[in-house]
Amino acid sequence: MSNQTKQRVQQYALNSTYEISCLTNMANVAKEMGEKGVTIAAGTIFSIVDKSTDPGTKDVDRVKTIERSSQLVKLGYRPIPHLAARRYKDASYLGGIVRALLDVGVDGFLLLAGDPRNPAGPFQAAMDMVDTGVFDDGRIRTIAFAGHPYGNPNTVPANTAREVARKNAWAAAHRDKEVFLWSQVCYSPSKFMRWLDQLDREGNTLPVHPGVMLGDIKAKFAFAHGNFVAERPFGEQIRGYFKMLGIGAAQGLDGIGSLMATVPTGFIEKMADKAATDKRISAIHYYSGFGAAAVKQALEVNHKFATGQFSD
Repeated sequence: MSNQTKQRVQQYALNSTYEISCLTNMANVAKEMGEKGVTIAAGTIFSIVDKSTDPGTKDVDRVKTIERSSQLVKLGYRPIPHLAARRYKDASYLGGIVRALLDVGVDGFLLLAGDPRNPAGPFQAAMDMVDTGVFDDGRIRTIAFAGHPYGNPNTVPANTAREVARKNAWAAAHRDKEVFLWSQVCYSPSKFMRWLDQLDREGNTLPVHPGVMLGDIKAKFAFAHGNFVAERPFGEQIRGYFKMLGIGAAQGLDGIGSLMATVPTGFIEKMADKAATDKRISAIHYYSGFGAAAVKQALEVNHKFATGQFSD
């Protein structure tokens, strides 16, 4: 890693964000990190995967996301809960959840369509929730949407392009809010940049936070498989496996190293270099696979990047 790249990686790592489960006790994580000399900066963003988005989970379990959000606020961090459109039965129900989260100090949300093929209510896409007006609340500073460098497995490209246009139009009308895309995991810099160029052609002006995941190739593919085919019929699971293979094949020579490595250093280095001059790219978003151990690993790895200790 050249000195210039190291400096760019250090700067790039300062704004990293992390995904956690609503079941992850972040007070314990912060304590353990502190004992290792890793300080989690005030204002660090943690996106929260809501257990109640799992099939069959009772609504009472959503309290865990509210409790986790409240804990993060008290610790000085910023919780960004996930809200999946196809999980909600109506606008009133959605509004109640949003207000409960705002009341404990949440000031941002990750809005997703969600995986269910049959929506629980009227919302098919993330922007259908936005159009209710509930996210116009002045307490909300940040809205994140999902980005899919390999294509969204739950829809077709034409629909994705239409939704990108809707998101950009809303962002333009709400300049008091930070709006960006959190990308799904990618390991190929060339593939990622081609996707950004495609977004440009579709009229996107929202910055993108590239998603990465630590761990061996088995963990990475298990995570991808869970994203694509969780709780799906057998035929869809088979298609999901082929989707995983396609993602692996799509990495090409510039992505295979980061796919195989425990830490996708090559991809992170390239994104840091690009971000120094390309304002479309912002920060690193670490996917955890939802376990506390993975969150702690991401915090420790990012600390090494941010302090110039990591070398490839």
